[in-house]
Amino acid sequence: MGRALALGQQRDLLKELAAQPDPVFRLTMALVWGVVFLGLAEALRRRRPFTRRLIPVLIGLHALYEIGLISFFSTTIARETLILDIMLASGGVAFSAWALGRTAVSHYFIAQEPV
Repeated sequence: MGRALALGQQRDLLKELAAQPDPVFRLTMALVWGVVFLGLAEALRRRRPFTRRLIPVLIGLHALYEIGLISFFSTTIARETLILDIMLASGGVAFSAWALGRTAVSHYFIAQEPV
């Protein structure tokens, strides 16, 4: 949601600079991703079992979206860090899958009344 706030505040400047992709599209997508992750956080708080598999998938999809923006719309300077971005995204997906897939956390999602 912080990115959506920042893009909303800088929308006029980005339009003047003719930034690509369109700042309105980026603002909309930032709001969509913010709502998706807030909803996922609420589902995790309510101990919904589907969140164990959905969190790594959505982190991976968000990473693909961000890497796609970098690769298609950025200058060569930003593309130089693409390998690092891919490694960090892969690490985030792998860590979240490992952390949520452990048997030690399975009791959190089973036999609990939603709060």
